[in-house]
Amino acid sequence: MELRFLHFIQTAHSHKLNSFFYVVTHLGDCGVVWIAIGAVLICFTHCLKSGSALFIALALSALLGNVLLKNIIMRQRPCWVDTSILTLLHNPSDYSFPSGHAFSSFACAFSVYLYDKNIGSILILLAIMIAFSRLYFGVHYPTDVIFGAIFGICTSFMSYRIIEYICLVNR
Repeated sequence: MELRFLHFIQTAHSHKLNSFFYVVTHLGDCGVVWIAIGAVLICFTHCLKSGSALFIALALSALLGNVLLKNIIMRQRPCWVDTSILTLLHNPSDYSFPSGHAFSSFACAFSVYLYDKNIGSILILLAIMIAFSRLYFGVHYPTDVIFGAIFGICTSFMSYRIIEYICLVNR
């Protein structure tokens, strides 16, 4: 069923969408866009907590998702299982579950949202686009992306609690 959904998404491929999602998906590579956003946020006193929470969430998502879960679950990517799925990207060499792009994007976006609803809402839209791009290119199953997003949201709450604890201790 998940492969059918990916095949359905692939019917929407066009040169313009491919170009758009190519840029969007690479924003999530190695957390580059989130590092840049976090760096900007910590430059402003009123955004220091949200920027710090973003960095903690990014580190936790990388550790929990890419280092731990992917290597425990070892789920094959859809483009490995079904070679008729065109990735249009460099074929990833790591495992599929959970989507690291979805995990880190939702972790970072929601960690900011917990402190600033306006900025966070915009970042959640970016996280949704990055997560969808992974389906668009056929490098993740829908459940990889859904669970990546869920794990990311949970991680953002952990990050929030860490920042609040640090602030409480340092009063």
